[in-house]
Amino acid sequence: MKNIFMLLYGDKYNHEDVNRIVEATNCQTKYNYILYTDNPGMDNLHPQIETVKIDSDWGTFNKIKMFERDNVGECVYLDLDIIIQYPNIDILFHKGVQKPAICKTYWKHEGFEAEHDGGDFNSSVMSWNSSNAKHIYEHFMKNPDYFITKYKGCDDKYLFHEHKDNFSNYGRGKIYSYMYGIDHKTDVSPRAKKYHEFASICLLNGQENYDFDLRSDYYFNLSNNKVG
Repeated sequence: MKNIFMLLYGDKYNHEDVNRIVEATNCQTKYNYILYTDNPGMDNLHPQIETVKIDSDWGTFNKIKMFERDNVGECVYLDLDIIIQYPNIDILFHKGVQKPAICKTYWKHEGFEAEHDGGDFNSSVMSWNSSNAKHIYEHFMKNPDYFITKYKGCDDKYLFHEHKDNFSNYGRGKIYSYMYGIDHKTDVSPRAKKYHEFASICLLNGQENYDFDLRSDYYFNLSNNKVG
């Protein structure tokens, strides 16, 4: 069985966002769903979702704790602020079988802001096999407080700078950012608020920088695209 991991802590998202991932994949009998959360007793979750209690102080670094699990087979992690454009995401699982895979920010230049602790990983989408990622968790656990502080609470910066060579990347055009584009080599102005129909996943990253709801805006533009 393939496993879809999710993370929910604090009050930015809720059970509806978690359930949306289940409904979007549309394969409840095909995937196991595992939610890492600081509120494992929440109401109204889909009944097939397994919950795992976390420490909310770790924030997004709880994603790395997921690499600890043994003997669970093929795994995909999905952020809650994404839109799955095609329900069959087996291609993501396949990419992580031999080597962990992570989203590369092709909408940025190579090594974007690497000198300022940036990088070109986005951990909104990751895949791995339970036998090929545990060393990442073990490395992090040697000094978690140090890594969380050094990388300003951003797990993707930690993964880029500490484990860049341990990851493969999904191909160009598979994942894009609604507000930042799909590929800096081919994007034309304006880059933002475009629907790319052949991509598997759209990231709604950067919501904190805008005063409108990215998800609603995505569906508005999608409707216009379909009608047009």
